[in-house]
Amino acid sequence: MANIKKIRDTITAKEFQHLINYLEADTTIRASRKDRLNKMFHLLWEFGLRVNECVQITPSMLIKLLEQSQLKIVAHKQKREKVIYLTKKGRKIIQSIFTDLEPSDNFIFVSERGSKNQPLQPNSVIRDLNSYLSVVFQNKKVSSHSFRKSLCSSLLNDYNIAPTTVQQIMGHSSIQSTFIYSQVSDQNIMNSLELVR
Repeated sequence: MANIKKIRDTITAKEFQHLINYLEADTTIRASRKDRLNKMFHLLWEFGLRVNECVQITPSMLIKLLEQSQLKIVAHKQKREKVIYLTKKGRKIIQSIFTDLEPSDNFIFVSERGSKNQPLQPNSVIRDLNSYLSVVFQNKKVSSHSFRKSLCSSLLNDYNIAPTTVQQIMGHSSIQSTFIYSQVSDQNIMNSLELVR
């Protein structure tokens, strides 16, 4: 029983906005934690990254992404390169949130007591994110991975993006990983048939 994987819910755009509004209005947490959560939630939402990929991002990397609209990072799960793509809307959001990018800093997400030479540990970040998400979404099973699942599911199921394209966006090493997020409904089937018949 211990090996049963917990299925997490996706987060809709409306729910993401609720999360950000809740966070902005929250007076119970320190300003530094609020800023860290806000930045992390936006990176997870915009790019569908894993937390361990987010904590490795440096200010220089974000500056390069803003300049070139693409950034190669090492996807830690597969230990291989993947590309982050920045949309026009994403650019505005990233520019509005990351106003304090200093290229000389080593990492964006650092411990309050630590130096900028060491990133936060992914497991502690995941615990913090999941703890906050459980407060905001008390009637849903969401986690830090829900942002990634939401992007992948939305691309496949709402916008009918080709699985091979979604595979590249998400950095999946296998198309089988991408297909896990595909949920074909009767309505999807009917809509597809309506296009050709």
